[in-house]
Amino acid sequence: MKIRPVILCGGAGTRLWPNSKNHQAKQFIDFGNWTLLGKTLERVKASIFDAPIISTNSKYLKQVKFHLRKAKISKYKIVLEPAKRNTAPAILSTALIKDIPMEQPLMFFSADHLIEKTNIFNKAINKNNANLTDQNIYIFGIKPT
Repeated sequence: MKIRPVILCGGAGTRLWPNSKNHQAKQFIDFGNWTLLGKTLERVKASIFDAPIISTNSKYLKQVKFHLRKAKISKYKIVLEPAKRNTAPAILSTALIKDIPMEQPLMFFSADHLIEKTNIFNKAINKNNANLTDQNIYIFGIKPT
């Protein structure tokens, strides 16, 4: 069974722009024809993944749909957060969606993370895919530099 990617896309960028009233969320900043959300959407198009779920808020809905069209992703689900409550509630609200099979593994991605070596990342996922059961949780990460 394919892994269901869940993209957490609700961050407001307030830590990036602490003194600005018109700050922009990191995942939507244009870095020269690419954004962090765009890179994340491209990453979850790999054959090991099922259709993505995007957890966001209504403020970002238009931008999220724009990025989905740009990435040519037509099958997806968007979960609108009723209030900003940080990462754990966003994970819980998406994990409890009724149309996700109980045996389907979920993988949570932050929309504002950059992973440049996608092939190495996907190899690590494939290596551990057989061990993904209802008894295991895997956390992938690197030390920030």
